[in-house]
Amino acid sequence: MAKIYIRFELIGSGNLDYRNIVSARLVKDRYTPYSELKASVVLNNSINLNNIRRVALYIGSRRMHYGPADYIRTRVRGGKTVLELISRGITLMLGQNEPEPGVWSKVS
Repeated sequence: MAKIYIRFELIGSGNLDYRNIVSARLVKDRYTPYSELKASVVLNNSINLNNIRRVALYIGSRRMHYGPADYIRTRVRGGKTVLELISRGITLMLGQNEPEPGVWSKVS
């Protein structure tokens, strides 16, 4: 089974990968390149929430989602710190009028 993890790109500090995912929901319509990730992860070390630049969801080596962290907050549940996030995906190719790979275009 493929490993699922969430990667936080930090400003000036590299990346942090989290595999202790409490919940993750990725919504992506087949006909559009937009995606939205809602997830909760257990933090095993302290992280400055202001330094999170981008969020990515990986299944194995394949990146399924990539975008800025639109909403982040932490909560304490059962003695553990849980980070909750919402991220909307980046669609750079839309600016070039090209569909993202995997999107079905010219559908009738």
